[in-house]
Amino acid sequence: MADSEKTLLDGDLDQLRQILEPLEQQFAQLQVALLREQELLRKRDVDGLEALSRQIAEQMNKIRAIDQLRQRVTSQLGRRLGLRPEGLSLEVLDRALGGNTGLQDLRKRLRYSIQKADATNRENQAIFTGVLAATESILSALQGGTASPTASYNRLGTRRTNSRFHLLSRQL
Repeated sequence: MADSEKTLLDGDLDQLRQILEPLEQQFAQLQVALLREQELLRKRDVDGLEALSRQIAEQMNKIRAIDQLRQRVTSQLGRRLGLRPEGLSLEVLDRALGGNTGLQDLRKRLRYSIQKADATNRENQAIFTGVLAATESILSALQGGTASPTASYNRLGTRRTNSRFHLLSRQL
């Protein structure tokens, strides 16, 4: 391998490392935002959720941009090494470069951060689904109590309530 090729490979490898570290940090920041979202979901803080959803969207856009750059540099490095684009991964690159590149460690850290953020996101989806079901139950009970917009009373003059309304406390 010529010195100029080695220099290009080293430059690409350094660039890839400089991309992977911030990418891992972005996922860690996303994890923090998702944990905050979880708190807000439990408190049912709609305003806070709205503001946080914009932050999460911006965070995801940053992650996408960094990941596209990672893909481009990984492809470039793979081409320089003569590797096929199919199945090209950090693990394959690390082996092709001799195994002491530090890519494996970065890959493990990145995977861990992604898995944590994904798990928290799934928990948030479950919480949201539960809140949505409870809200729909409340609306159904409130709407199902009377067939007309006027109140419904029995013969003794007391207001009738829907029997489903008494089940709400268990769902909330």
